[in-house]
Amino acid sequence: MEKTGLQYNIAIDGPAGVGKTTIGLALARNLGARFVDTGVMYRGIAYLAIQNGISSNQQSDLAKLATETNFTLSPDDQGIESQLLVNDFLFTDVLHSEIVNAIVSEIAMIPEVRDPLVAWQRSIARDTRTIMVGRDITTAVLPAAEIKIYLDASLEERNRRRNSQPNSKGSRLPSSSDTLQSRDEIDSTRTTSPLYIGTDVTRIDTTNLTF
Repeated sequence: MEKTGLQYNIAIDGPAGVGKTTIGLALARNLGARFVDTGVMYRGIAYLAIQNGISSNQQSDLAKLATETNFTLSPDDQGIESQLLVNDFLFTDVLHSEIVNAIVSEIAMIPEVRDPLVAWQRSIARDTRTIMVGRDITTAVLPAAEIKIYLDASLEERNRRRNSQPNSKGSRLPSSSDTLQSRDEIDSTRTTSPLYIGTDVTRIDTTNLTF
């Protein structure tokens, strides 16, 4: 699908638990666009690092891992390109495990890890209408996106949503306000592409919204 006429990119940022994936995927399905959850990419690198015994302070090894990891989009059951494969595998629950949660923000702040991932993200959105969600999409990855949105919500509501989110086996994904606050702190204070609201970005508070 080439970007012509009303075909445009939508960039969505925000912390965990504000509804980025739910809203982004709904938009993609309604607009017939691709959907890219960039968080899956960083979680994928974190998971592969754990599998290969690479710690978060081994930056050169992590950079090599990021460069060698292959990311592809495949259609979901509704025909929307939204399933992000990591080395041809569709990882689901494992990417949201406690062990991945503990290191993903640290890995995502490494410039040498971000560079190849951001290059792939930009290439996806270059010629095809794309809904992309993450922490730095509106400010760093797609700053020229036609529509830029920052989603937010109260910490209490974000924690409630995370704790009520089931995985594919029916159990709940573990979360806590302390964990969310810690991730917020890392994401918003990192030197490279921190999470913040740009001056040309529309902020939407989803605390009292259902979707």
